[in-house]
Amino acid sequence: MSKNVQEKLLSSKQRVAANVLIRGGSKDKAAKAAGVTVRTIDRYLQDDTFSRYLRDGASQAMQSAAMKITALLDLALNVLYESMTTPGERQGIKLRAANYTIGHAIKLIEIQEVLDRLERIESSLGIE
Repeated sequence: MSKNVQEKLLSSKQRVAANVLIRGGSKDKAAKAAGVTVRTIDRYLQDDTFSRYLRDGASQAMQSAAMKITALLDLALNVLYESMTTPGERQGIKLRAANYTIGHAIKLIEIQEVLDRLERIESSLGIE
């Protein structure tokens, strides 16, 4: 079921709550934003359509993060290159940031690849 179809099946309060949760907000924040109680959020979380909407939203957020960090890879690699080829220049902070970016980019890309493979397997098995 596409996210657009799921959106139509959710109430406006459910969509507000889901979007807060997708962005990493707590159940308390989601409840407050949607104008419902935390207990209602717990009930929403038991709903299959709501849960699928959350999973799809989280997957899209992960894809977006992967694209952003991939875009930073070129910059990070340039910093490493500059650091390695410029004698006597101190670039400790930039070098650490570049290493951090590259390490996390690799992890995020690997996770995204696993999620994509899992989605294809679930789809081939008819699992939503």
